[in-house]
Amino acid sequence: MIFKIFLFFILTINLAYAGKAVVIVLETPLLMDRNPKSKVLQLVRKNQEVWIHDREFGLSPLKPDYETLNDFNQFSELKKIKYDRGEVRAGYLETMDRNGNTAYIKKSHVKLVYKDEREALTNVNPFIEDPTDYRLQEPLPDDYPLTDHRKIRAFAQMVFGPAFRSQHNYIDPVKNSDRKFRKGLAIGYTRKAGWDQNDRFYFGGYGHFTVGETSHTFSSGDLETAREISYQISLGPTLSLDVFREEKWKLSVGGGINLNWNRHFIKLTSAAIGEEERIYEGFNITPRIYSKFHWRDFFIPDVDLVFGVDMQFSLAQEYLNKSTPNFPELWTDDVTTNDSFRTPTAGIMTFLVGFQSNY
Repeated sequence: MIFKIFLFFILTINLAYAGKAVVIVLETPLLMDRNPKSKVLQLVRKNQEVWIHDREFGLSPLKPDYETLNDFNQFSELKKIKYDRGEVRAGYLETMDRNGNTAYIKKSHVKLVYKDEREALTNVNPFIEDPTDYRLQEPLPDDYPLTDHRKIRAFAQMVFGPAFRSQHNYIDPVKNSDRKFRKGLAIGYTRKAGWDQNDRFYFGGYGHFTVGETSHTFSSGDLETAREISYQISLGPTLSLDVFREEKWKLSVGGGINLNWNRHFIKLTSAAIGEEERIYEGFNITPRIYSKFHWRDFFIPDVDLVFGVDMQFSLAQEYLNKSTPNFPELWTDDVTTNDSFRTPTAGIMTFLVGFQSNY
C-alpha cells in the first residue's frame, strides 16, 4: 500500500511538469531513443492522448517572459531547454510509455495542445495522406488476396517510321531518293505468366502491317523515275515486362521474333522505252525489342494510352522476280546488272502510339 502511494506521488510530480498531445496518424510507436531504428516500447493509435514533457512546449512566441529575459543566466538556460533539448531538436518529443519509462514519439505524428496563441499557428493535421495508414481501401480487388492467372492484355497501335533502306539493282545510277514515312497498324494479345505473382510478366502474340514508299530519279541513261512501294506483314511471339510502375503511369520493355512476308512493287518509267511494274517478294526473320510508356486508365478504366519505340534487326536479303518482263531493257543490261531487289543489314526503327486494354 505504501509502495502504491509512493508510485502515485512520483507520477503526480512527473505529470505536473507535462503537457498533452493528440496522435493524428493511424498508428505511431513510442521509441526508446530519438532514432527510428530504436526499440519500440508501445504503439499508440489515432486520437489517443499522450503526455509530453513540459520542456518540449517552450514559451508562447506571442507572450515572452520579460522577467526571465532580464536575467542573462535564466535566458541562457531557457534557450538551452527550448532549442538544445526541446522542440527544435531532431524530430522527436519526449514522453513516457504506459509503464512510466521515458520514451520518444515522432513530432509530426502528434498535435501539441499548447493552450495559448500557438493553437492558431499550427495545423491540426498537416497530412494530405496518412503515411502510417496501411489499410486497403474498399472495395477490394476481385482477385484479392489471390492472384488471377487469367489476366489478359490486348493492344492496337499505329506505327510509323523511316522507309526501308532497300533498292533495286537499277541499270542507271540514282541521282536523288525521296523516302517517305513507313506507316501501318500493329496488334497484340498477351496473357500473364502463371508463375508471376507480381503481375508484370506477359507472353503472347504480335502482328503488324506496314507500307512504305520511296521514289528515285536518275542523272543519266534510259531511266527517268522509279517508284518503290514496300508492304510487310509480320507475325510472331512477344513478351513484355513492367519495369517501373506507378499509380498513373508505367514503363514496360519487351521483345520477340517476327516472321515477315515482304512484298515490293517497283514501277520504272522511261520516255524512250516505256513504263512497267514488277513484284518482288519473300520471307525473312527479324528479332525485335521495344520500350513503351503507358499513361494508365486514360479517360477509361483499364485502358492505357501507350507511346513507344520498336527496333527490328534485319539481315541483308535479295529478292528475285523470275517472271519475264515486257521491257527487259528497263530491268537488266545482261552485263553489269541483273533484275534483283536487295535490302541491307540494318536496324529498323518504328515509333508507335495506341491503346492497351487490361482485362
